[in-house]
Order: sequence, then structure tokens, then C-alpha cells
Amino acid sequence: MLAGFEYNRQTTTDSERLALAPDLNLFSPVYTPVTAAIFSSSNAYPRTDIKSAMDAFGIYLQDQIKWRRWVFTLGGRQDWSVTTQNDLMGGTQQTRADHAFSGRIGLTFLGDYGLSPYISYSTSFNPLLGVNMANGALPEPTRGRQVELGVRWQPPGKNLMLNAALYQINQTNVATPNLDDPTLSTYVQTGEVRSRGFEFSAVGKLTNNLSIIAAYVYQDVKNIKANDETLNKWPVDIPRPRQMASLWADWTWHTGAIAGLGFGMGVRYQSSVAGAADNSISVPSYTLYDAAVHYDMRDWRFAINATNIFDRRYVGGCQSSAVCIYGNPRTVIASARYNW
Repeated sequence: MLAGFEYNRQTTTDSERLALAPDLNLFSPVYTPVTAAIFSSSNAYPRTDIKSAMDAFGIYLQDQIKWRRWVFTLGGRQDWSVTTQNDLMGGTQQTRADHAFSGRIGLTFLGDYGLSPYISYSTSFNPLLGVNMANGALPEPTRGRQVELGVRWQPPGKNLMLNAALYQINQTNVATPNLDDPTLSTYVQTGEVRSRGFEFSAVGKLTNNLSIIAAYVYQDVKNIKANDETLNKWPVDIPRPRQMASLWADWTWHTGAIAGLGFGMGVRYQSSVAGAADNSISVPSYTLYDAAVHYDMRDWRFAINATNIFDRRYVGGCQSSAVCIYGNPRTVIASARYNW
């Protein structure tokens, strides 16, 4: 049986000014001056200064029951959250209190030859912070539900675990742009996102010296409820590529004169992803390579880890047709860790 509680606090500050300026053609720009009338208009040039804070507390309990070859998992969680929003410009304050119960249920069969098929169902509850709603109220928490069907295989006598799964996730109360707002800076909660996919992973040792971590994900993500052109389109608020794959291999000597020395190599692939709300832009796929070298000595571990070792310049994702973000360049980190 597993039981516990969690508490966390989050804060955000939103301070900005918005102006209605003339359109600009990116490929044939004509820089029309912004008139003083636009700057002096309080309606066209609003200023906001909002500070938001959320306190969340949750308790959870999970139990696992085994009967012969069947393993039954049952878990529940009760959450409470209080969100406070202070409009420092308007001198007003709003408070919203939410609570919800979410749960998880699963069934696993411990079959022969290390095969273990399973099925599970779970729900989720996620309060939102820093979302500017069109009606001036604080947003409702998003809700989610997930169904997963899969199989795990641990070959007898091997320190290796293989996992394959099919899943579907539905998230409701998703914030979508307020189409009545010309600046599109406010939202309404009319959306629902559905994610269906398949994933495979392998973790463990192939030999005494060689270990691997491999994963592959194929998914289809779609806005199945929306109030604009994003309906039935791929969402772009969080980059969700259709395919992701990764492989990491590590070789470490455990005997001989260089015992404790090891090195690793890895590759990561991400397929193209939608880069605009109407899916009119496609962010290209990319492949990155990583490497590491490490040395273990008694309670110490010394390591140098490098990501994107060939320093490839790539676009990590786009939030809209006007805002895209480059991925991280080559990064090298040296570390020393002591265990006691």
C-alpha cells in the first residue's frame, strides 16, 4: 500500500501592453508609422498588470492486490486548490476554490515466459493558472481520462524489460482563443483534445557491460472540440510530433584495469509537427546525437554529458504562425556526484 500527501504553490505575473498597429507583409514590408492616436487610446492600447497564485494540496492512496496470477491495482487521489488573481491596475481580486477526486484502476495477468498483459483506466485533474478568460472569471480546471492496453515482457533470467502499449487520452475544459477579442489575448473553455497512440520501450542490460534505453512513440493528436479553425486540427500549444524515437547505449567496464570507466552514445528523432493553429505551417523533423563519458570510483561518479554534439540548428516548435523557438544548441555539462 502506498499513501501520502503533496502541497505546492505556483505564482505568475502578467504585465503587458497591447497596441493595434497596421498590418505588415513579411516578404514586402512597408513600415507605416503608428499614429499618436493609437498610443493615446486606452481601448486600443490597454495595459495589464496581473499577479496570480495557486495553492494546491492533495492526498493519495494506492493499494495492490495479488491473487494467483492476477494483480489488481486501485488508487485514488483527492485534490484541493485555491487560485487567487490580483489585478494591480484595476485594484480588484478574484478567488476560486476547486476540489476533485481522481482515480486509477488496473489489472495485470502474470503469464508464462515473463509475459504480463495489462489494462488500466485513470482520470486526472489540473487547475489552470495565468489564463485570461473572456468573461473575466478564473478558469475551470481541465479534466482528463486515459485508457491503456499493453503488455510487458521480462525474458527469464535477463535484466531486461520490454513494454508495448496502446492508449487514448481525452482532455476537456481546454482553453481556446476568444474570437470576439481582436487581440486574441483572452480565452474561453470550449475545447477538447484527444490523443491516440502506440508506444514501445526497452530498458535493461544486453550484456554485463552493455545497457540500453530505447523508446518509440506514434501518436495522433486532434482538437475534437474547438470554436475556430483549429477544429479537427493538430494542437500546437505544446509540440506533439506524430513520431518520436530515441536510443541510448552505455558500455561500462566492471573488471580489469579500467573498471568503472564507461561511455555512452545516443540518438533522438522527432518527426515534423504542426506550427500554426490552422496547421498551415509544418516544422521540419530533426535528429540529434548525444554522448557521455563517466568514471565511477568508490562513492564518487565523475561524468561529462553532451547533448546535440554536432550543434545542429533546428526549430523545436512553434506556438503560432508568428512565434517559433529554436532548440537548444550543443550543451556540455561536467559533474561530480558523491553517494553516501
